[in-house]
Amino acid sequence: MIVVDDASTDGSRDIIARFDSVDTHYLDVNEGATMATVVGLEAAIKQGAKFVTLLDGDDVLCSNANSYYRKTFEGFPAAEFIRRLPVTGI
Repeated sequence: MIVVDDASTDGSRDIIARFDSVDTHYLDVNEGATMATVVGLEAAIKQGAKFVTLLDGDDVLCSNANSYYRKTFEGFPAAEFIRRLPVTGI
């Protein structure tokens, strides 16, 4: 998992510290979502990631999201992206 903390003041560093195996990139100044996305995508490319899920501070990733994405890409190998995960039962 790659996390980009764009100098937030919401306690993100404490939350990130709870997780193991996190590649964290801390920005000194909040330069907006675009810069955070670029930093995260550059890290993903360097790591050879095949898939990327972009989340912002107000997003929730369902526990079955990765399984859903994998099955979708396996079923539709020509797909380049999935717009969103259907939300049910929340």
